[in-house]
Amino acid sequence: MKGPIAAIILTGGKNQTTGKDNTFLPIGNKTVLDILLGKLNPLFPEIIISAKNPARYLDIKGVRVVADMMPAGNDLSGIYSALRYTLNPYAFVISCDTPLVEPGLIKYLLKYRKGFDVVIPESENGFEPFCAVYSKKCVKAMEEIIRKDNCKIIDFLPLVKVKTIKQPEIKKIGNDNFLTLSSGSDYQQIQNKLKTN
Repeated sequence: MKGPIAAIILTGGKNQTTGKDNTFLPIGNKTVLDILLGKLNPLFPEIIISAKNPARYLDIKGVRVVADMMPAGNDLSGIYSALRYTLNPYAFVISCDTPLVEPGLIKYLLKYRKGFDVVIPESENGFEPFCAVYSKKCVKAMEEIIRKDNCKIIDFLPLVKVKTIKQPEIKKIGNDNFLTLSSGSDYQQIQNKLKTN
């Protein structure tokens, strides 16, 4: 399926219980990053890690590491920095907090990309901007929002053409795509699910 599409992994999220960077949390004999790369490598010719502290990721093979261009460093600027860097017209963006994302969901989102600037799932919790497809055309709209010191990802969406994938469609693919490593109990739950798969 590899085509003119990049994958961007947003790093820097910390587990509230352990205080550690989620990217390197162990699950079995792998890290969360290992698990994500195992899912992304077969799908994308280019994988970019967007990092506030890029030095931590320089030893990882097969990826490009991009420093967040904004001193404050936030999720929107992390996506913006990597989108500016890639030569591909589209990128699938995933947070390092979500190792249960299914390749089937990624492929489903990507098939709607043509004609849209963003393809974003909408779960029962609302928009899921950390598991979405972004066009390089979004860079200008992101710049406009960032210049206003407004760094919420969803606030730039009215400026671009958006395709929303609704919850019933997502549930056909799986129920755990958006489960994040935000707490110790989530970490345990994710470990259990990955061990049984």
